[in-house]
Amino acid sequence: MPTCPHAGQCPMFPLLEMHARHELKSLYCDGKFERCERTKRSRDRRIVPMNLLPDGKMLGASTERSAEPSPTRR
Repeated sequence: MPTCPHAGQCPMFPLLEMHARHELKSLYCDGKFERCERTKRSRDRRIVPMNLLPDGKMLGASTERSAEPSPTRR
């Protein structure tokens, strides 16, 4: 399976190896790297945020959101 041609200069590549995100590395860096959001943005000459993960999520961004507000206690 080919490795992404951008892996050598991608700031996310070493982080994916070191921080238990091996599944993302397998899916995108060592697999179908053309699906990587970082690669897509780079190819389209768009800004690639440093904390953008290959799946399009932002590293460090909270993904938990409540659909409804929490009930207040009285």
